[in-house]
Amino acid sequence: MSKPRVTILHVDDNEANRYVVSRILQNAGFAVVEAATGAAGLKAVAEYQPALVILDVKLPDISGFEVCRQMKVNPETAFIPVLHLSATFVESQDKAEGLDSGADAYLAQPVEPIELLATVRSLLRIRRAEEAALSSAREWQTTFDSINDGVCLVDREGIIRRCNRAMIQLVCKHKSEILGRLYHELINAELGMGDGTCFRRAKETHQRQVLEFQSQGRWFAKTIDPVFDRLGTLTGAVFILSDITERKQAEVLLQEQNERLNRLMVSLQQQTEQAQQANRIKDEFLAVLSHELRSPLNPILGWTKILQTSQQDVTKTQYALATIERNAKLQAQLIEDLLNVSRILQGKLSLNKVPVNLSFIIKAALETMRLAAEAKSIQTQTVFEPNVGQVLGDSGRLQQVVCNLLANAIKFTSQGGRVEVRLERMKNEKLHPQGDGVFGHGELGMGHGEEATNAQCPMPHAAGRSSLSTHKEMEFPAAFNEVDTHAAEYTQITVSDTGMGISSDFLPYVFDYFRQADGTTTRRFGGLGLGLAIVRHLVELHGGTVQAASPGVGKGATFTVKFPLLAAAQLNQNDTAFHNRSDFNLNGLQTLLVNDDRDSREFIALLLEQYGAQVTQAQSAHDALSSLGQAKFDLLISDIGMPDMDGYALIRQIRKQSRDQSGEIPAIALTAYAGDLDQKLALSAGFQEHISKPIEPEVLIQAILTIVRV
Repeated sequence: MSKPRVTILHVDDNEANRYVVSRILQNAGFAVVEAATGAAGLKAVAEYQPALVILDVKLPDISGFEVCRQMKVNPETAFIPVLHLSATFVESQDKAEGLDSGADAYLAQPVEPIELLATVRSLLRIRRAEEAALSSAREWQTTFDSINDGVCLVDREGIIRRCNRAMIQLVCKHKSEILGRLYHELINAELGMGDGTCFRRAKETHQRQVLEFQSQGRWFAKTIDPVFDRLGTLTGAVFILSDITERKQAEVLLQEQNERLNRLMVSLQQQTEQAQQANRIKDEFLAVLSHELRSPLNPILGWTKILQTSQQDVTKTQYALATIERNAKLQAQLIEDLLNVSRILQGKLSLNKVPVNLSFIIKAALETMRLAAEAKSIQTQTVFEPNVGQVLGDSGRLQQVVCNLLANAIKFTSQGGRVEVRLERMKNEKLHPQGDGVFGHGELGMGHGEEATNAQCPMPHAAGRSSLSTHKEMEFPAAFNEVDTHAAEYTQITVSDTGMGISSDFLPYVFDYFRQADGTTTRRFGGLGLGLAIVRHLVELHGGTVQAASPGVGKGATFTVKFPLLAAAQLNQNDTAFHNRSDFNLNGLQTLLVNDDRDSREFIALLLEQYGAQVTQAQSAHDALSSLGQAKFDLLISDIGMPDMDGYALIRQIRKQSRDQSGEIPAIALTAYAGDLDQKLALSAGFQEHISKPIEPEVLIQAILTIVRV
């Protein structure tokens, strides 16, 4: 596609001249418009907007000089270049007048075509350059004014030469009031900030200067960039004034959000740690469960297998059955405590504390672990000091302590080794340990070994308080509500072995959860490393201490447990209380026993009859209601889980009746539902006592004596 031809206006009253010039221009590719008078020429300029006007000086109406002057004063045509062409006015004075009138060039006729075309093309080039420069200037000004920040261009003295629209708005001044002023005087007058220091520093350092300041409740940033010519000479500077109030507000908001985020991160971290701790508690719970249920199973399964596969004499059979019974009771106790295992790890385990003879505890534990020792041909020795005395504790938990220590000793003692258990009575001054060792500390806080960490259970805090303050619902006889942490005498259990010993590096961690000496040991012996940690917690709950000591690897280990002995006054008060109760029996006690399981019902009936009670059996709640309607009873013992009508519904229906109709009969609930909530449900339904299965005869008889005055 060809480019459009450039239009040139030729104004001349001489037709021949117009023809010649037009032919030259047309042959050169230009479009030519002709006019014969000045007026016609002005009209053609307005109509055609030519790129160039060739104007004769001598015209019939007005001179070419006047036409040129009128074109230049008109903004619409002032930019059009004018070439004067004259055969009459050829003197220098004429040329000067023509150029003064606004003409861009002046040629005298006759003119050579080559000179004419060269002049025309030169003028057109100049016009294009001017248009480009003007367009660039307009674009620059548009860009300059579009900047949101106030911008001034200052000379080397700091005088404002140009400014954009934003600067005008920032200082609320007319442009004429800004240009020509020193920039720092303007800023100081309008914003109260500016003494020329930044500009002087920019000139001296040749580097950008930035200053943030607050004025009239808003924040501003002042930036000065020095400007240099190609020789490196300072010619001025670009001064930028920015309203950064929103940025400052955003920074404050961002800081607040960051602080909030940090708090959230800390909170999230804490919640994560709590979640991880919850998972650890869950895992530890399952591990403790697995670990503790296995120990009593060993003698139970061992003796059961022996009785099944060989004929034993009566004595051996009775001994085996007694061992099975003892460990089954321990197993039952552990099952009953399943709901409390999580409390062990949360520091909420309740203890049933009574005076305990530790020699019996140790003997029972030795019997529990006997088969394990015999399997490795390990010799067990005991050294019991006579008349050691009693401690206040939970017999099941204390046996658990000794069993765990024995299990640990047997586990890490080689075939044919030896394990020794000592029970001694010691004075207070002998309790300070000698030599190297590590302590798990109870409230006694004696010894100077390194303290084991990560205790999960609360310690008794002071004399004169309940043995476990987190369970205020537990009430012991008055003499037992105080643990004398400054007792004059203590009992000490020592379990030593000839096993693999404990390295000095591992000794401080021996009572931690899930810890064994090294990877090789872990692979060789297995286990989760729970036994000693459980020992530490249970010992501390009893107000005692436990210490581990070892001369080194391959030289055996010794674990020492210390408990405060009960004072004579405490023992006498307790013995009197329970001795008085032992005089009672159940002679003539009319008892209604309700249980859908025949074996359980027959066992309980036999037990009660041995104590002198008269027992009527009912295999359902409906039979029990029928019996109550036919006879008067002193006591109701009912199972909870029964078909058709459970024990809760039975006692509620009974309590609706009048006193004469047995509505106030003392009642005991027997159930396998052993949780605290189940006990509360039973008591709220109308039972006076709640006993969980399996049933201990002494516990049942004691409960009967408590609620029935016989």
